[in-house]
Amino acid sequence: MTLNASFVKVPITPPIGLRLGGFAHRMASPSRFIHGDLYARVLLVGSRMGELVLVQLDLLGLYSSDVELIRGIVSKRLGIKAGDVVVMATHTHSSPETVIPMWVNTFPYTREERALYNQWFNGLLSRLEESLEGGPIHEPKGVRVKVGELDAAESGRLCVSRLTGGYVSVNIQAVLIETRNGLGRVILYSHPCHPTCNMDLGVSPDYPGEVHSALTSSGIEPMFMPGFMGDVTPSVRGINCISNLGNSISRAILGGMVKLSEVNNDEVWVRVKRINVPLRQPPPLARAKARFEELYGKANELGLIRREPIEDLWRGLNERWVRDRELALKAKLLLDLLYADEEYELAKGNAEWEAAELGVVKLGDITMVTVPGEPFTGTLNTIKARLSGKASGASMNIIGVGYTNGYIGYIPTREAFRLGSYETRLARWSRVAEGTDDLIASEILSLLT
Repeated sequence: MTLNASFVKVPITPPIGLRLGGFAHRMASPSRFIHGDLYARVLLVGSRMGELVLVQLDLLGLYSSDVELIRGIVSKRLGIKAGDVVVMATHTHSSPETVIPMWVNTFPYTREERALYNQWFNGLLSRLEESLEGGPIHEPKGVRVKVGELDAAESGRLCVSRLTGGYVSVNIQAVLIETRNGLGRVILYSHPCHPTCNMDLGVSPDYPGEVHSALTSSGIEPMFMPGFMGDVTPSVRGINCISNLGNSISRAILGGMVKLSEVNNDEVWVRVKRINVPLRQPPPLARAKARFEELYGKANELGLIRREPIEDLWRGLNERWVRDRELALKAKLLLDLLYADEEYELAKGNAEWEAAELGVVKLGDITMVTVPGEPFTGTLNTIKARLSGKASGASMNIIGVGYTNGYIGYIPTREAFRLGSYETRLARWSRVAEGTDDLIASEILSLLT
């Protein structure tokens, strides 16, 4: 068995002044400082059976059009088919708004903001291309691959399910790729918890950045594979969350690597399938516009339309703050305005379907299933259960990877729709119709069997 691999990473940290994605309470405020650098990472793996490239970026997400730009660059520079390039975003909520810019009608991007964003993103693409023009990525070495599931009970106590409110049972799926002399090591790891620790105006890779710091100091380059984590979030937020969760994961990886097992085959391939996903429909355009303008006017009268973080107002919706009636009413008004803004934007397009690329990536004994959005843990459990029903042990070494090759938003389970959880309220980050999780599970199974 012969596997070869090469790796490169390049910084893609944005300049201060870009809006950060993922949190509405930032109120379209520009970033003010940098907690840690963002990176793009490229891993090339090949054997006599085929080759593939994994590209991982410390970003909120990427639409399919941007994925195709990156695939084109990688394909051109590495001479690999674009379809064999897999592009993942870590989904850090402290990176620029590469997907779903928030408050798009309340605070439209200025010409200067759009120019700054375009300059940064085009620079990202240029730096990525430059990193692939020569050097180590073109000098693959013979490697061995080890895989396994690492106990991460400690990090599980730092993450909660948004459906049940309880702590989650977490194991880390790990794939270690190391040169035969052990001098070069890259570890792919999947952890099913949103990188949403940081909520301020600082750029940050979030807890995967802490893992990066800890592992690179031990000579290991980590690549975070965002799991099926649409319904799992840190139990607390803030800078301490980044440190606690990141260090917990690092300890699990460093302490568990000796338990990983070497793969016994050199299969390397990618399969993809493009499907049309049904979307829920917004109100008619005229009604959505009128609703947005009504709520905007009310919020403006109260002085709430300002580009300053107002986290205290969002906390006004929490039960422990509800005794302050005025605060709670202002918070609810802003929340209603946010969703009115979203419905107005959706109504301008009023699409019925959205294309989605599903994938299966085979690397030795590991099978990664990829989804271009935010799937829930229950969907991965469904896929594994159905595989186990077909053949004993078929679900072993299956890794679910979300936020890959595009972005279609949350993909809630039927249980989430029944509970009416946050992830099911109509917005550009939650558009797919109920039952899409079952559709995706079935289509992925068709790729696997």
